[in-house]
Amino acid sequence: MVWVTEFGMFQDLNKKEQEKRRIFGHTVVDATSSGALRPPLIVHAPGLLWIRSPAPPDFWAQSPERIFGIADDDLYRPRQRKP
Repeated sequence: MVWVTEFGMFQDLNKKEQEKRRIFGHTVVDATSSGALRPPLIVHAPGLLWIRSPAPPDFWAQSPERIFGIADDDLYRPRQRKP
């Protein structure tokens, strides 16, 4: 189970038509983790993707991080739910 938080600017999200709304990044957090110091699993910000891969047996203490640059990053639409 994960929590996903999307980020955007007010002028990009404040649209009546959902298909016109745009976000620029998001985070993914392990919803089953406990404690205050659990970092996100994924952070997507403009031009950057940061990934932490949990590795047993020390779970977060031994979690390798990978950072990728995204040269052609752009705004994208939030996920739309079908009624």
